Amino acid sequence: MFTTVDTTGPVPWIPGTRYGLGVFSWALPSGVTVWGNAGATYGSWTCAMGSRDGKHLLTGQVNGDWSGLGVLGDILTTEFGGTTGS
Repeated sequence: MFTTVDTTGPVPWIPGTRYGLGVFSWALPSGVTVWGNAGATYGSWTCAMGSRDGKHLLTGQVNGDWSGLGVLGDILTTEFGGTTGS
């Protein structure tokens, strides 16, 4: 589940991520790595991410018509940027 593969390639995906079995890791600019999953549907982006041990979690949903996935990255960076455990 936590053995991941690189997500860079011909089809762009979320920068800084690696995909595992049902979850992906997202290396935030602060150096903290969060784990979880995210998705999109018409007009909506949603993510549920947290520390690998599950003690610190955050879910978020944004209007995809007015903002891109970057805003969820900003929210995660704000929430997890000061933590030391990844």
